[in-house]
Amino acid sequence: MDIFAPAEMTERSIARARADAHSQSAAVRYDRLPFDGNEFDGIFILFAAHELRQPAARRAFFNEVRRVLTSDGHAVLVEHLRDAANFCVYGPGFMHFHSQQTWHADLAAANLRIDREFSFTPFVRVFILKK
Repeated sequence: MDIFAPAEMTERSIARARADAHSQSAAVRYDRLPFDGNEFDGIFILFAAHELRQPAARRAFFNEVRRVLTSDGHAVLVEHLRDAANFCVYGPGFMHFHSQQTWHADLAAANLRIDREFSFTPFVRVFILKK
């Protein structure tokens, strides 16, 4: 699913990704996913949610994730963090990512519980989420 609103998210990297995946993705609203409640046992959010720059947008998206996730399902959020390791790799570009505390606050605001959390590499964090 392509959750990126073109008017709000104007980064060149999003335009490139959209062009590359155009035939393989469907554009949907991040704040109104076109699925029934409790429809999915598993949801994978891979290096995408950080593009929702405003806390209200991220929280609206995660509220939708919670809505469509079954009561015993899991969502997997994988992201770079705004931390020292990513600063060493991306320099000032690390500011494009969100801090671990920001993710915790956004997930808590959407009533998603972090079931497990771990580093996949020194640069990538994984959050396993439940309702």
